[in-house]
Amino acid sequence: MGCWCETCGVTQLPINAGDKVRVFVMISQDSYAFDDGGFGGGGTCYTTDRWAPIGPPIRGEYDDYGGVENIVMDDAAKIVEERLRAGWVPLTSKHEWDKIPDKLELSDYLHYIERDRGKLEERGKTHHIGLMFVLEDIYQTMVGFDTIEAHHTWPKDGKPGKYVYMPLSQGLKLEFKEFYERQLDLLKPREKSNPELDDLYELMSDMSGDRLFSSYQENGLKVFKKLFQALAKEQLPWEHERVQKLTGQALEMLRFNIAMSRARKQWIPQTGKGGQQNDLDIYEAIADATFQIIEARDAEEIADGREEPDGNGYYSYMIEHNQKEIEKEQNAEEGK
Repeated sequence: MGCWCETCGVTQLPINAGDKVRVFVMISQDSYAFDDGGFGGGGTCYTTDRWAPIGPPIRGEYDDYGGVENIVMDDAAKIVEERLRAGWVPLTSKHEWDKIPDKLELSDYLHYIERDRGKLEERGKTHHIGLMFVLEDIYQTMVGFDTIEAHHTWPKDGKPGKYVYMPLSQGLKLEFKEFYERQLDLLKPREKSNPELDDLYELMSDMSGDRLFSSYQENGLKVFKKLFQALAKEQLPWEHERVQKLTGQALEMLRFNIAMSRARKQWIPQTGKGGQQNDLDIYEAIADATFQIIEARDAEEIADGREEPDGNGYYSYMIEHNQKEIEKEQNAEEGK
């Protein structure tokens, strides 16, 4: 087939040799049409209904042949490599010279996935696996997307639940903090060992955090849950460097997922394999038409009286609500 331009999974822009990329290893979901009884013709509700990442993305450069070179073997890459090694199912070839070695490195796994020469076994079922490339600049734009959202807290220590408006990234980090501190409590050593209670605490530990990690579907975050639990078993405090580092990695994956959902982008291997066409005229035409639609809709909403946010992204109703919550806390402290 020779060399060709890869395709960015977010913009569908061509990826050229040497371009910095993030590569997600994806697994087919149980509902995907490749699987028995799968469906797909009616569309999907969620970005991960057909394919989903098995973990965080791998950093590297496109090698012009469907693969990745100069891979950065950071924690994210090691997480993905370990999961591939644990469930790897090589597909046989009729050619003797094309046998897959028993021992593979991460670059080898990516090569054979791109060649459709491997599957992944999960919970007794074999799944298709694939790759999705994203240009590094686009990836950074996605994880940097940060809007003002309502962050809800549950009732605790006799205080009622509430919500306040804050940047999405800040609210998500608080959710990770709440999850981790819950893990610290459930997994702490007990003065008297009770097997039944120990099993119950382990079960409660596995059941918690579903809002972040999802208990029933892949989303690239499930792999982080056990890593958080391992740190909690060591009883490392939330402020510990290792906990904060892992939180940063998981938060980045979650923010990319949210950006995929907001942009209505689907996790899926891209088309264009084998083609060297990298002319950008069509992308300029699509971008121009897109901006015209956005400008027209903005004009309609502004004409209907839409309020504009301040320089930090807050609308007046958000500021007023937060101020009332501050006043409530102050009055509670003063005993009013």
